[in-house]
Amino acid sequence: MKEVRVVVKDLGSVKSKLESLGAEFKDDYSFNIVIFVPSGGQVSKEYLRLKVYEVNNWDSKGFILTHKKKDNGWKCLLKKEFDTEEEVMNFIHDEFKGFEMAFEFFREGWQYQLGDVRIFVEDVKGFKPSVEIEAETRGDLDKVLKEFEVIETLEASMAEIMENYKNE
Repeated sequence: MKEVRVVVKDLGSVKSKLESLGAEFKDDYSFNIVIFVPSGGQVSKEYLRLKVYEVNNWDSKGFILTHKKKDNGWKCLLKKEFDTEEEVMNFIHDEFKGFEMAFEFFREGWQYQLGDVRIFVEDVKGFKPSVEIEAETRGDLDKVLKEFEVIETLEASMAEIMENYKNE
């Protein structure tokens, strides 16, 4: 799977463009992200990401915990779903001793499908309007990407980006 996140001028024009291209609107979503890092650590090396859904039209539970570590690229070491906040916090306390909450941020978005390409139009509070595109091939990804007025292509994860924003 190939993916890219880009900053765009505004979300409304992206949605209009997707509709004009015949993209199918799939659903909307919103969630708070809570980032935990090892005591004294940084997101750029290792972190836990807890998604707490407010609106979730996908087949998943309301709390999703992911453990990511950088080692020649990002590796996902754990992805686990929970029913309650108490369950996930107990799990973090038991399995990730020494991790502490670093920061949190809110995301809401709208998912579209254009052929085999998934497009996530997102408003990340405290950041710029952005779009994430997922495709099987780089060619399919580039084909959709050229349809938007791209201001910037992002290389870092949203957790890394938002860590930098909170420190500014």
